Amino acid sequence: MHNGKIFFGAVFLVVLYWMLRLYQPFLLTLSIASLLAIATYSINLKLLHITNSRVIAALLSTLLLSLLFFAPIIYIITSIGSTVNNFDPTIIEKTVNYLSSLNFQLPDVLSFLNPKIDEFLQSFDLANITKNTLSYAAFIGKNSANFLKDMFIITIFFFFANLYGKELVHYAKNLTPLDNKEIDLVFTEVANVMSVLFYSIIITAIFEGALFAILGIFFGYDGFILGILYGFASLIPVVGGALMWLPICVYELARGNVLEAIIIASYSIIVISIIADTFIKPLIIKYINSFSKVPTKINELLIFFAIIAGLSTFGFWGMILGPAITAIFIAILKLYELLKVKT
Repeated sequence: MHNGKIFFGAVFLVVLYWMLRLYQPFLLTLSIASLLAIATYSINLKLLHITNSRVIAALLSTLLLSLLFFAPIIYIITSIGSTVNNFDPTIIEKTVNYLSSLNFQLPDVLSFLNPKIDEFLQSFDLANITKNTLSYAAFIGKNSANFLKDMFIITIFFFFANLYGKELVHYAKNLTPLDNKEIDLVFTEVANVMSVLFYSIIITAIFEGALFAILGIFFGYDGFILGILYGFASLIPVVGGALMWLPICVYELARGNVLEAIIIASYSIIVISIIADTFIKPLIIKYINSFSKVPTKINELLIFFAIIAGLSTFGFWGMILGPAITAIFIAILKLYELLKVKT
């Protein structure tokens, strides 16, 4: 009997190795789809009660995710590709010439950056940028195709994760030697963190993106694409919004529109960064958290580092994987503490 267990274990490890090799290209997308399914579990459950059909509920959940999360990304990719193909390099030339004419000096603490800035401005080559514009467009097109492929696979996995999620969770519980309560502790912790994070990301991105879109429309820009871009940029802690409004301000200054640049900067800092992000966003998270069966105590600093680490390690999808991995680790620590008390 003992030899049989050893043989079975050895066979299982070999098969597991080849299964991981076989599905390695899909492991990341499968993980993201599973985490998104966990985050939106409450929505799928409500749709199931309304429709009384698991297939329809899973289909509606997938459609909702695609409209809220994937459709804006696809719009950005197609719009940026078109913009790069029709890009006028003289815009950069005017902006760089304006920055060169300022001859500003950084504070003493940051003075070591002055030579680097001067070197960048002096090495600016408009002809080279013009020459490489098509290669940039090709690069964006290639990566966009891979990104769209990942989103398509995530959508498929997300649908099946919602359709068969209950069975998968039940099967996972039977495989582990832990009690159901202990497994539920880990699952609930991760589900609550992911739900609060996902809903707060979606709502704040739409809210802050809409605020910036209004500003963009007022000054004659494509407000829709600016709003989407700002919404995704706002997901990057601390510097996110500045990645959008600062280049626009510099561009307006280069065109001689000083008042417009001041209005854009003031609106972005006061209305969006201070009022919306600092005061309204925590209220949104608190409101969403109040709907959880077991409200999650989210440490903003921990979430900040989790998103930063996730983005630097996994790229765009790191904003989901980073907090999820951190939440799983914290849940395991809590489980260990619980098991230690029992023993």
